[in-house]
Amino acid sequence: MSKATRKVKPGLSPVLETTHPLQYKVNGDYMEPAIIDGDEIRIDASTAIKNGDLCIFTHKGEYILRRFYILDNKTVELRADKPNRETKSIKLQNGKYGIVGRVGDYFRKA
Repeated sequence: MSKATRKVKPGLSPVLETTHPLQYKVNGDYMEPAIIDGDEIRIDASTAIKNGDLCIFTHKGEYILRRFYILDNKTVELRADKPNRETKSIKLQNGKYGIVGRVGDYFRKA
């Protein structure tokens, strides 16, 4: 399948390959209107995360961009701004996800 016709799964692509890159390219429209397909986001790993923050997580070997909400002392919910079948909210138990950091900045390529 050619690159031009290949369907890209919604998610994130690291801009540089490192253990946890600090810049990612967004694939998909699941965080519209705040973040759109093709935006690049930068992580601010030095800032504490609070409910509603836009963050990068790791889960099952993939990077996930979602809003973070604590449901109780054992469960968090990761919510898309524009949820659909593929990007609905994810409820995870402690230890089943990793936090890379909070989105500090983003920019659009013209």
